[in-house]
Amino acid sequence: MMTPSDPSYLQTKRVKQGAAAMSPLFGRLAEWIAAEYRAPVPLNIVFDCNEPLHGPRLDVVFERRRDAIRFMNDRTIGYDAVKQAAVKARLLDLLRESGESLPGAERLFVIFSAFDAPARWEANSQMTDARIAEVERAIGSIAIWKIRPGFATAVIFLHTDAQVKMTESGDFRDRCRDAYMAVLRRFDEYGYFQDDPIEFAFDSRENFEAKYDGDWFAYDR
Repeated sequence: MMTPSDPSYLQTKRVKQGAAAMSPLFGRLAEWIAAEYRAPVPLNIVFDCNEPLHGPRLDVVFERRRDAIRFMNDRTIGYDAVKQAAVKARLLDLLRESGESLPGAERLFVIFSAFDAPARWEANSQMTDARIAEVERAIGSIAIWKIRPGFATAVIFLHTDAQVKMTESGDFRDRCRDAYMAVLRRFDEYGYFQDDPIEFAFDSRENFEAKYDGDWFAYDR
């Protein structure tokens, strides 16, 4: 999974922001992928000749996860080997046609990634303690024990299981979501949370301490 610190993400972010562009070679490959598979044109294609696990690697980065998973196998836990081979073969053809070269292209390992997931993660990572405190003030409820952001989620902890149960009716959960999103939108540079709102969960300090012995590592597993 691509993370906000990955070089592929950082390079693609510059493309998304208009500060960089794909090379003409990769631009032609991206257009071929879109036409061949009736998919959106990949946002970026990143070549890494020093990838330690698989050797030379080509990362085809789509903007949306829903497009990238079309290039996974049926269980979405591995890449579609047929599509990997086809993209590699097309790139080798383009290299021959253009007279260009890439080191290790014959051993190329093709992967498919999505930009939106790490971008959402990066935006949600801006929800610092000070910004969470701002959310809590906006909600204005003593029932809240802690608001804890995840990768692209947020868990709102109340003090007791009974309080969590009580929030199943009424507008309390909606008010929590609205207050959180009002702050998060400042960092939603690409509007991804507008199209696909952040996932919220509600839990209790009582459950956290009883079931997980107050251990965040155990809770996050």
